[in-house]
Amino acid sequence: MTFKVIVSLMWVAVVSSGINSIQALSDDKARLSATVDPQVRALLLGRNAFKLQQYVKSLTPEDKSLTAVLARAQVAVLAYDFEHASSLLSQAELTLSGTGDERLKAHVVSLQYLNFAAQGDYQGYLNYAADQPSFLPPAFVRELERRVKKGRVQTIKPKTSTYLENKTPKGPYMLFDGVINGNNASVLIDTGSDQTVLSRGHAEKFGLSPVGEAQVQGPSAEFRNFGFSQLESITLGNVEQINIPVTVPIAKALDQRVAQTSDIILGFQETYRLGGVKIDADGHTIKGFERFNPAVSNKSPLDTNLLIYNHKPLVKVHIEGDVYSCLIDTGASSSFVSEDIFKKYKKTLKLKSGKKTRAQLLGEASAQKLKTIKELPLTVNGTPIILKRVARRKNSDTDYCFLGNDTIKAAGGLTFDFVNMQAKFGPIN
Repeated sequence: MTFKVIVSLMWVAVVSSGINSIQALSDDKARLSATVDPQVRALLLGRNAFKLQQYVKSLTPEDKSLTAVLARAQVAVLAYDFEHASSLLSQAELTLSGTGDERLKAHVVSLQYLNFAAQGDYQGYLNYAADQPSFLPPAFVRELERRVKKGRVQTIKPKTSTYLENKTPKGPYMLFDGVINGNNASVLIDTGSDQTVLSRGHAEKFGLSPVGEAQVQGPSAEFRNFGFSQLESITLGNVEQINIPVTVPIAKALDQRVAQTSDIILGFQETYRLGGVKIDADGHTIKGFERFNPAVSNKSPLDTNLLIYNHKPLVKVHIEGDVYSCLIDTGASSSFVSEDIFKKYKKTLKLKSGKKTRAQLLGEASAQKLKTIKELPLTVNGTPIILKRVARRKNSDTDYCFLGNDTIKAAGGLTFDFVNMQAKFGPIN
């Protein structure tokens, strides 16, 4: 029986138990009041961002209802259309003023946080949130204040692009040579992580002293404690980023697992700030990386085929005409779908079970033995792909789906254009 270990940081940062009140896409369905259409409420609270995008496309310009305003605002946040999102969220706040709907107001505050955080503008969020302190847990405020004192995240963008060769073309991950606080380091690119993470030993190596404590929830709903710190700089090729917030595992076992992967695990936020990534598929795994030149974006939230859910990239997947929103996770060697997806299409697509596989996500106590789908035909952003030995996981979210490096290999490559929020599967140019 083949043994696979799949490592990923598919985690949502939680600074304290109270931070749940400001999570953008909470599973707490009591978050939104009855003033929002019940069917749209499920879209607002669920993972299927592209279904929400489809709903917004169906709206008429004349529709100024609270449901429509919230849906438009959330899609703009998901599309990283910062200016448009800010304007729409202000409309939502104006619509909510005088309603006394505290739950709905908290939802808007959470979307505002995601919009500011994606830009690295923590001071902007603190200024905005000063009028609604009841929504902000003290531990969260203290961490934002620490980040502000250290300085805003910045990216020094050269005029020319850079190309880096994967250090381990026969391995399961994207590992590159980089420089952290002036020290040479191996960098793992993990788009499935909303955090940039390094072990305690590597933190000391780079002169960091973690402070505070965060609770981070993993994909198995288990919580792990992390400390906070901030890198002075990290450089990949000729692209340098400064004042990068990082987290450091407190639990010894998890800290050891992080240390075994690389010197640092670069999360999606830092990957996004590179402007774009091209990944080539050659034989066993990916082997390319490139930064795009800066460009003026004419993107519309309704035209993008790349949406960002809790600081992780989603692409549009069609299975038998049904739309799913799947995470692209370069920190995972293989793909997962929910057991419900297998059951739904078992007869129509004549799906067959494959050999079981052992898989483990970073944050889970141990590896799990999972059933697989022998072959799963799907279309990702318009590109037909046949995935083999797709792992099946039981999950309360029927849309649960994430695509690992096997998807990139099957497609022949992947191009992320973060300037225009596009993801193209197929051989790179």
